[in-house]
Amino acid sequence: MSCFGINERFQTARKYKKVSRAKVAEQMGVSEGVLANIELKRVEEVKDLYIHLFCAALNINEHWLRTGEGQIHDKSEDDKLIQMAVDVAKLDDEKTREAIHIFLALEEPFLSIARDMIISLKKHSTQ
Repeated sequence: MSCFGINERFQTARKYKKVSRAKVAEQMGVSEGVLANIELKRVEEVKDLYIHLFCAALNINEHWLRTGEGQIHDKSEDDKLIQMAVDVAKLDDEKTREAIHIFLALEEPFLSIARDMIISLKKHSTQ
């Protein structure tokens, strides 16, 4: 367990990623003052929302940020993609597996069209 508190870990993670407070705050959608207040221990308890936003903005391991245990960085995007591929391979849904195989076999311009459609579906499903 780290002897530092969560406030220090916010600052440590930001400096580790070599990003300014202003840039992280912008990525989180909060003011720079909010992040400064957290880092400088001007708040007693850091809201879960800020923890989630911070971790997402910097790809930081949330467990590490909260506890000081484990690694500072979250899985890389490549690691996440590999895990998704493993999860798809384990699916007991032949239609989904077939759709993914077809998508991966597409050539341009069909790949671009399919990619744009999927991104559009994702945007509409989260609204």
